[in-house]
Amino acid sequence: MNEVLVSHDHSALHRSPWDTQAMRAEVADLFEARPRIYYLDFLASACTGWLLFGLALGYAPATVEFWALLLLAGFALYRAVSFTHELVHLRKSAVPGFKLVWTALCGMPLMVPNFLYAGVHIAHHSKNKYGTLRDGEYMPFASSAPSLILGHLVGNLILPAFAITRFALLAPLSFLIPPMRPWVIRHLSAMSLRMPFQRELPARAEERAGWVKEELATSAFILLVLAAMGLGLLPWQALLQYAIIVVLIASLNSIRAIGATHRYRSRGQEFSFHHQFQDSVNVASSRLDSLLMCPVGLRYHALHHLFPSLPYHNLGEAHRRLSSTLPREADYHRVRLDSVWDGWRQLLSDIALRPR
Repeated sequence: MNEVLVSHDHSALHRSPWDTQAMRAEVADLFEARPRIYYLDFLASACTGWLLFGLALGYAPATVEFWALLLLAGFALYRAVSFTHELVHLRKSAVPGFKLVWTALCGMPLMVPNFLYAGVHIAHHSKNKYGTLRDGEYMPFASSAPSLILGHLVGNLILPAFAITRFALLAPLSFLIPPMRPWVIRHLSAMSLRMPFQRELPARAEERAGWVKEELATSAFILLVLAAMGLGLLPWQALLQYAIIVVLIASLNSIRAIGATHRYRSRGQEFSFHHQFQDSVNVASSRLDSLLMCPVGLRYHALHHLFPSLPYHNLGEAHRRLSSTLPREADYHRVRLDSVWDGWRQLLSDIALRPR
């Protein structure tokens, strides 16, 4: 393999605090995804999570061992689920077969197929949708009452029942009863922060076909699992464990999304690309809590909005380069947080200080 030698010219970065072309040049050699890292990281996370999930089946729910195993399984599977974010931005040829493996080990068994997220996240990166009512990953938390945050966190408790109903009942019915189909697609097909949220239909025929395949596979999986439980081939405790894992993953993701992605200062108006960056944050911390709460490069959300196609395993190096070469007055330094909890403190401070 030929080595690519990249010469970094820092002078442009020092001349302008907001020169995206110069910043891109600084990280130009970091855009190539490394399949080995993706597969090893994901397989280690998913296999560890499901192994611990299986071991927990050997303990009664009232035992310490049961909850300890599920807690560890939850963190491992949370990391595995987080690769759904990478799938949105990966070129198909970058990591061959990765989406299929992710769907089989994570998307189907946890009932979070990638189609629930992909279109919603693409809209979040759109210049005229970010922060508006059409952005499923954004809520105006900074300009709203604290009850909005509380309601979102409490809403995670119903997700297991929602997922099972959506894929075991409503999805099959929507194919058998065509008038139901558009409603299910628009109202029950988004992994989003904003609830309720009406998503747009996929524009391309290829995307719609992929959606149907993932949906049918997920429905078939959960129906087979329920049938196995009914026949006594699987213990019903597995359903309880699934519910606990889903609530844990959703809660971890909510805490991260609220404290470590954006400042949520938009009130529904469109933001320019520069303002979108200023409204986003990077968690510049390698503490254990930051690594667990923000897996798979999710610590660098503002950087991700600058360069969405940077693979997660290179975000740390890109952040180091930009942090060391950009001038002090650069906006890049102003989006830094010391931890997820630092983001929560700033958000709650914004809420407390807003005009009544």
